[in-house]
Amino acid sequence: MKTDIAEVDARLQRTLADVFGSSAGSIADVEQRALALFDPPVIVWEGDPDTFQFTYVSKCAEDVLGYPVSRWLELGFWAHSVVHPDDQTNAVAFCALATAKGRDHDFQYRATCADGRVVVLHDMVHVIKGPLKVPIRLRGVMTLVATSEFQEPSRSP
Repeated sequence: MKTDIAEVDARLQRTLADVFGSSAGSIADVEQRALALFDPPVIVWEGDPDTFQFTYVSKCAEDVLGYPVSRWLELGFWAHSVVHPDDQTNAVAFCALATAKGRDHDFQYRATCADGRVVVLHDMVHVIKGPLKVPIRLRGVMTLVATSEFQEPSRSP
């Protein structure tokens, strides 16, 4: 059965609305809603839309991937250490393009754990826009995906 892109987009928007609620809500509120909606483990994060530097990452990130939260907050850490080298170009470009367009988005990519294991993450991203309708902050939720369900990101958000 073929799924209509508009239907998939509508489902994503409903899920993001359930998780992220009002853009003015606190990251703690987002974390509580995410934990209620998704099976653990759930990594909740917040970051800068221009640099993709995380400004907040839930403690669960340490449990899932083995890197201390302090590392997640370093500039370039996600793109260069978390995203698997074979997925870096596509995952970062996909996220950058969707963010530049001000579009909420979700995608899957392989991630490298601190111990060298490779897992697949599903990253759902909410783009928070300022008064001029430009992205001012990103909020997201990462969940683990069974390797058999991995889908490489499409080239256009």
